[in-house]
Amino acid sequence: IKETVRSELRWNFEHMRSNIAADSFSGFIVRIQLMYALTLLFRELCFPVVHAEPGDAHLVLVEAARRYVERNFSQPITLDLIARQLQVSNAHLSRVVRQEYNFSLFEYLLEIRIREAEKLLRDGMQTIQEIAVATGFANGNYFAKVFRRKTGCSPSEYRKKESNIRGITAENDREKD
Repeated sequence: IKETVRSELRWNFEHMRSNIAADSFSGFIVRIQLMYALTLLFRELCFPVVHAEPGDAHLVLVEAARRYVERNFSQPITLDLIARQLQVSNAHLSRVVRQEYNFSLFEYLLEIRIREAEKLLRDGMQTIQEIAVATGFANGNYFAKVFRRKTGCSPSEYRKKESNIRGITAENDREKD
């Protein structure tokens, strides 16, 4: 945590300590001060400001967008939402990501969702509809359509193929013993 944030937290907790002994109205103030301290910590830990050279500003922005997508892929995400979180315009964010990665932020989001869906399909513990919801797709049909386009097979075909591969591997391991 940066020294400026630590200093702000120290100041805040000192005032909380002095307000705790006061009248009942100070309990309300203490709660506000505690919320402020938690907000400072949350902002610092979840959205750290990375200091970079002026030429690296695009890389810092792209990395922040990438981290946001990876943390929130299971939620409904839009370019507008990410841009607001990063305090930049939609057009700027879109342009910078395309310049740095040669693909859109939405394409990256789909890749993350499909990779996670593949893991869940291999695991075999959830239904395809549950996997669709868990990976941020609006419904199972859209999930299946995107999955087929990205992998070349449907989610159920993928699950079946993966279970056959695991079955063959397990069978080969038994033969070796």
